[in-house]
Amino acid sequence: MSNNPISNRYTELPCAWALQSPNLMQSILGGYRDFCSKYPLEIQALGAQANVPTATDHPARLPLGIYFEQQLAKAFNQAPEHWRICLRNYPIYAGKRTMGELDFLLEAADKTLLHVEAAIKFYLLTPTATSPAAWSNWVGPNAADRLDIKLERMLSHQLPMAASVAAELNEAAAREPGADIQSLYLMKGVFFSHWRTAPKRPAKAYAGATTGEWMYESEFWRELARGERLWRPLSKLEWLAATKPGWLIEPDTMLDHNRIAAFLTQAERGFPRLFLSVTHKTRADSAQLTMVVNDHWPEIKRPSRST
Repeated sequence: MSNNPISNRYTELPCAWALQSPNLMQSILGGYRDFCSKYPLEIQALGAQANVPTATDHPARLPLGIYFEQQLAKAFNQAPEHWRICLRNYPIYAGKRTMGELDFLLEAADKTLLHVEAAIKFYLLTPTATSPAAWSNWVGPNAADRLDIKLERMLSHQLPMAASVAAELNEAAAREPGADIQSLYLMKGVFFSHWRTAPKRPAKAYAGATTGEWMYESEFWRELARGERLWRPLSKLEWLAATKPGWLIEPDTMLDHNRIAAFLTQAERGFPRLFLSVTHKTRADSAQLTMVVNDHWPEIKRPSRST
């Protein structure tokens, strides 16, 4: 498989960005291990295959998390000598109450059962944060999504679920009773710092995690008017491919400020939006990710009550 930069052709290479993009957090977190750090050689070999199937078209509004899981499933199925999917999105019940669902239960080559919780996340450092290390200061474009809430739920609820129903999972996976189940997390994404500041990462982030810049909508329009950058708007599904730096760079797809303004006039209104941007007269492969959010972010606007 070629590692050449790609544009819309990224959908031909789902395994590469789904598993080979940099991790978001450290390899050990809360006593749980990261899936990709456990299988680096297998993932590298998977990305080198020449016969990775072309992805099918997906609805433009397909949720990012669902699309991410679909691509991971394709990656796992592409390497049956390493992993076999036993269960996917398997619901766990406590009586009549749903505790949650397991993203994946895999059988590894050594017959170990692997419970994998997967997530693709984009977090912005809040402008008033005094401690970039604090997880609570990293918030998604949808301000209801926070890193501290996500990690707390994953570490205290999602990952421990498999151990609480190990016998049920062994039976559902047609395994012998009592087989051990190892729970792993798999997190990809990007950390964004305000464009006027140096890139930062939260505590226990992976040192090589993908970073970008963010700016308010009003800042974006002023920066656009200066005409000093080339831009490329990314579709929601391209946000996922953008987690692997350099994979979406093609000079012909970068637009000047006039063409971007025209595009945004015709496109569906609203932010957040993710762009690749590069300063004029610099190499296209030096482009960075620029997240643009509404001027009220991270305030969560609630609908007004009728009287």
